[in-house]
Amino acid sequence: MFWHITLTNGSDLVKIEGLLSSSPDLGSYVRRLSILTSEPSTLLSLRLVDRLDYEWAQLLLKLDRVEDLTIRRLYPDSLSEDVKRDLSKYLSNIKRLYVEDLSWWKHHEMFWFLCAFSKLTAINLVDVQFPLSDMPALSDAPAITPTSAVAIDTLATMQSHDYFLQWLLNGAFHLQLRNLQVRLPSSLRTSRSHELVSSIISSSHSTLRALVLVDPRLTAVADHESYYRDALAGIINLTSLHLKYIYSDENFDSFCSHNILNVISGMTCFLRWLTPNPHLRRLQMSFKPISWRHRFDRSVYDPEMARTDVHHSFKGPWEGMDDALVCLVRQLPHIVIVINFCIDSESFKFEDLVSATLSCLPRLVLGEQCRFGIVCGNEWAEDVIFGGEVRRGSGRFEQWFDFPR
Repeated sequence: MFWHITLTNGSDLVKIEGLLSSSPDLGSYVRRLSILTSEPSTLLSLRLVDRLDYEWAQLLLKLDRVEDLTIRRLYPDSLSEDVKRDLSKYLSNIKRLYVEDLSWWKHHEMFWFLCAFSKLTAINLVDVQFPLSDMPALSDAPAITPTSAVAIDTLATMQSHDYFLQWLLNGAFHLQLRNLQVRLPSSLRTSRSHELVSSIISSSHSTLRALVLVDPRLTAVADHESYYRDALAGIINLTSLHLKYIYSDENFDSFCSHNILNVISGMTCFLRWLTPNPHLRRLQMSFKPISWRHRFDRSVYDPEMARTDVHHSFKGPWEGMDDALVCLVRQLPHIVIVINFCIDSESFKFEDLVSATLSCLPRLVLGEQCRFGIVCGNEWAEDVIFGGEVRRGSGRFEQWFDFPR
């Protein structure tokens, strides 16, 4: 019961403080603390600051066994100056940090905050945005570093902020990444953005085991092959590669046929750029739209239409995917390939999804020896495995094949 505590407001904080005052030993059972403050009442308003914002850190002195900390929508300036000056005292036992939905922190505030975790090993940043006014030149990335060496083995960032990546590469932490999830820059970003992402991948070439690349669009990555080919070639012990497409606010029509074919072609690029090594055991390709309303057009799953698609740069994306997978399994016959679909509707037939997918990969299905799975569900769980997968349960369907059929 007390392994994981979740606080949403100041009233929750008062309750847990009262409980710990009457039974101090209960604090020794808590390993995970989640501070999940509410959303603003309107998009244009700020949430009112309450006691939880400025006293949450002090609570950790009474919960000195907590190793996992999740925070959502906290305001950085709410902590007292005394706490800020000695923040590491309160955060010294935290090993895994999950930060979500922070839009008001400046870069230096985030760097200062991260450096207060002296035992940190894992960082997960989701929907962390920085004000545009707080975007100095990359060369001005501050030399904010922890007081002692901190080795990070897991990094997941759903925003490829150049300034943040440059700060990491400047040596803020000792990167010994075993697990890395990074969103690839959009087509609107500069070549420098792609260089930084590829450098993060290369930074742990000998230790990296699981790599998750989010939003691999052809139009974004095609002109930056050399960066990514070199980065992938250096990973000598990779066991799992996950190419993951999720809905992005940057592209509201992100699940129309044009864009999904763009993603399929982008995934194919990475499969071609990959240098197979005998350690690679699992390949996942995941599709998670915002809603099934943003459905596949017929051209997405009709190979004949795809070949004659008006968007000439996407001609034959499924053919390209089929060819790349065949090449991969010929070099790595032991590899397991999984395609995940996360669909928030019950109005589809799983059998139709399976049939359509197999029809798009005829060479793989009929000619190559490999283990292949199609998984579909209505909920995505980031915490199931690194990089996430469709949650197991009543809404999950899966079918496995041993090719050739």
